[in-house]
Amino acid sequence: MVAVTACVVGVAHTYMAEEKLLSELTNAGYQIRVETQGSKGVGTELTAAEIKNADLVILATDTNVDKSRFVGKRVYQTHVARAIKEPLKVVADAQAQAVVMKADQDFTTETKKDRQGVIKHILAGISYMIPIIIAGGVLIAASLGIAKAIWGAGASTTGVNNEYPHNPLWAMEQIGGAAFTLMIPILAAFIANSIGGRAAIAPALVGGFIGNDASKFVPMFGMNTVTTPMGFIGAIIAGLLVGYFTLWVNSWRVPKSLRAAMPIFFIPIVGSIAICVLFMYVLGGPIGFVMDKLSAAIEKGYTSDQFGIGLGLGLGILLGAMAGFDMGGPVNKIAFVTSSALVVQKIYYPMGAMAAAIPVAPLGMGLSAVLFKRFFTREEKAAGISALIMGMIGISEGAIPFAIRDPKRAIACNVLGSAIAGAIAGALKVENYAAHGGPIVAILGAVPYGVQTFYFFLAILIGTTVSVVVYGLWLVATLGKLGSVKEAYVNLCVNYKTDAKDKKYALAQQIKTLKNNIKASTDEKEAQGYQQQIESLKTQFDPINNTLKEQLLGAKKAYQEVVGAEKVGVKAKMGDFTKFIQEQKANKQSQLKAIQTEYQTNSTNADKYKNVLWKKHIIMKKKKHCKGLQIELLTMKLICVKNM
Repeated sequence: MVAVTACVVGVAHTYMAEEKLLSELTNAGYQIRVETQGSKGVGTELTAAEIKNADLVILATDTNVDKSRFVGKRVYQTHVARAIKEPLKVVADAQAQAVVMKADQDFTTETKKDRQGVIKHILAGISYMIPIIIAGGVLIAASLGIAKAIWGAGASTTGVNNEYPHNPLWAMEQIGGAAFTLMIPILAAFIANSIGGRAAIAPALVGGFIGNDASKFVPMFGMNTVTTPMGFIGAIIAGLLVGYFTLWVNSWRVPKSLRAAMPIFFIPIVGSIAICVLFMYVLGGPIGFVMDKLSAAIEKGYTSDQFGIGLGLGLGILLGAMAGFDMGGPVNKIAFVTSSALVVQKIYYPMGAMAAAIPVAPLGMGLSAVLFKRFFTREEKAAGISALIMGMIGISEGAIPFAIRDPKRAIACNVLGSAIAGAIAGALKVENYAAHGGPIVAILGAVPYGVQTFYFFLAILIGTTVSVVVYGLWLVATLGKLGSVKEAYVNLCVNYKTDAKDKKYALAQQIKTLKNNIKASTDEKEAQGYQQQIESLKTQFDPINNTLKEQLLGAKKAYQEVVGAEKVGVKAKMGDFTKFIQEQKANKQSQLKAIQTEYQTNSTNADKYKNVLWKKHIIMKKKKHCKGLQIELLTMKLICVKNM
């Protein structure tokens, strides 16, 4: 089978889904090739031969991808998150629900309940706009920050009194400004593209540009000249209207001779005129007027002595919680785009709170994997290092693997830590001139150097610390301390559940094989025999579930009987336990001393190379002895509990 993965942002989910499909399906015995369509472009592109030979096509996509190459193949489409959480279930559903794709078909295997509608298209546009926002914001902030560091707080990128025109910092600022000019049209264009395809890009691009230029608006009766553009609101309106207009036009039955002219002539011209006239004469004035009043109210609120701290605190908590909730998902992006829109209006406080909250989730989960190692697998520890790096550069998606693995605890702790970081930065009125987050923005000067930089890092530090401490203590409280009876109980329950899951999976695979045999069979009697075997296998699921319930109840009962006496038993044996520890420590010290003497004796006459190897050997022996001591101490504790 072949698969395509593509998430809205194209940063994390796309590649996580690829990894999950390849690892889980390969281990299950499937042959699969996966193509990614993310921020890096098309990765490991499927060849025509691979598509031709595939029995099944899986599209784990949340954004538009080219499906024309799959015409005639059995295709199944689902959300990218499902491919990450339950890849084997996705394959089972694909085998049961896939349909043959036809030419000129608006293909989907989703139910109406699964569709995300307008939000999906807006998020698709945002995913293309984010790199533009980051490039523009960071370049402008870095150029201004460096200029102020060189020439003083009152300097611009051309110096204090414009004495250094056309220098590299000035060029950086101009490039950043150009990126900011493009981001609104880009958002409009790719919202429209998500709905109506490539033909919708041109008119939406023009509409977004006009909507972002207040000088083009005609004031309505009784209204002064409009000075505030429609901004993100205009981009969303342009993208949606042009997208659905294009979708509608494409549904027309036009003569074959005119079909080629529709996407390159009719749609761009008519769509551009319609959306621009609507903005210039009808919507631009009122929306620009409302945006101006809203921006002024927010700025006035932040600078007010009476409401400034309260507004910053409240908005910081809200933005921070949204940032930590789904780590790059729809809720996070709504908060991010709102803060970015205010940056364009030169209101930098909300982005300061957002920027402090963004890295808390990846930093918190990454540090948890480092500090509470025993609760994480080797792969999860490696993901923790990646999360730390992503957090430093303001990419919150680094925390996603931990949220998928442990959603209840991880998401709650991420929201708590991010909300605290946002609240601190908001209350202290931290400004951020770049529409991006993480420590990187402060390092580059997007957060004004000085006391604001200190507040910014303080907010991140406190928020991350809270997230790590709460998550770690929650894990210990739930899964038990090292060597405790609770830890043994939890591990026993996990083993019971894993065993039951494996048995049910084996039954499901047998049933699947028999169903395939029925499809391939030409003998009705043989097919009936296969069906009887299937019915017999189905009856084995209930006994497995009942056995699991009995095992879990038995384990729980045994745990409840023992746990109350655990502390009393250990305390009663504490004298023996303390004596044992002292004896073991003395014994180990003696052994380590003997190892050191052995090393000094044998390395005296050794050459340099052999000396290095011998030193490594001695270090390994020391580590082994130290680990042996830990195991013996743990064993002693368990013996105390067992014999109480």
